[in-house]
Amino acid sequence: MEPQKDTNEQPKKQSKFAQNLPLALLLGIILVMLFAELGYIKLPQINSNYLNNFFGNHTYGQSCSTSSGSQGMYGTNGDCYVCPKSSIAFTSRVNNSCSSGISGVYCCIIQNNNCPTWSSETSTPCHTVKNGIGVSAVLVPAKCPNCPSDTEHRGDDNTAPGGPYKICLCK
Repeated sequence: MEPQKDTNEQPKKQSKFAQNLPLALLLGIILVMLFAELGYIKLPQINSNYLNNFFGNHTYGQSCSTSSGSQGMYGTNGDCYVCPKSSIAFTSRVNNSCSSGISGVYCCIIQNNNCPTWSSETSTPCHTVKNGIGVSAVLVPAKCPNCPSDTEHRGDDNTAPGGPYKICLCK
């Protein structure tokens, strides 16, 4: 014989706080988003490189590498585009020797073959000693699009003979 259930037993009521909690949280999130959009508050940035790599959403103009190891640049559609070896990728047209642009990436032919990609391609490679003086920066022609990869641009020299030059500090 089964025990009888009490039909007078009523389900427990949720408190008003528990009932309104989801609505209060939603309202709070909407207010935070509204204040952030209006500029009253600034939300912290999340590590976008981690998220971009995780979700596959890549920032336009960010450098990338293909599965074969070729260096390129992300186009506006998020795909990695690699320019031919005789050119460099830019996000805008640099001169008349640039391609028409592949998804926002322009492949621009390097006009000057004197643009080193490493300091070792200059007459004074980084961290060498020349005439008793250690090399901590190299000069490259100002018309070169970038400093060598093992250096970083620190300024310009418009007074040295044969210039103007970019001053590229050794890393």
